[in-house]
Amino acid sequence: LNAMRPCVGTLLHEVQERLTFRAQIYIRDDIKGFSPTKEDLDYPAKLAAGPSTPGGAAGGDGEGESYTSWCPVLPRTLACLSQLYRTIDNKIFEGLAQ
Repeated sequence: LNAMRPCVGTLLHEVQERLTFRAQIYIRDDIKGFSPTKEDLDYPAKLAAGPSTPGGAAGGDGEGESYTSWCPVLPRTLACLSQLYRTIDNKIFEGLAQ
């Protein structure tokens, strides 16, 4: 078991490095590069329409529906960061989160 430790450590480091690289590309292209449409910025109309889920909610209990009136970048950002939180080193996560 101890003989595999260096190999597994190297593999873990490489996986985290690749994951960080892909996250940086996603953040650059889909979050920082986001260009809002007129519909995205029409908050009075979104608030008047109330919460609705695209494609239907998976439970119909109302949970998770409030994000639909947010700017589309916010749910993407939160989803990306929540998936990365426990998979990469804290210092790297903090750098990506900023």
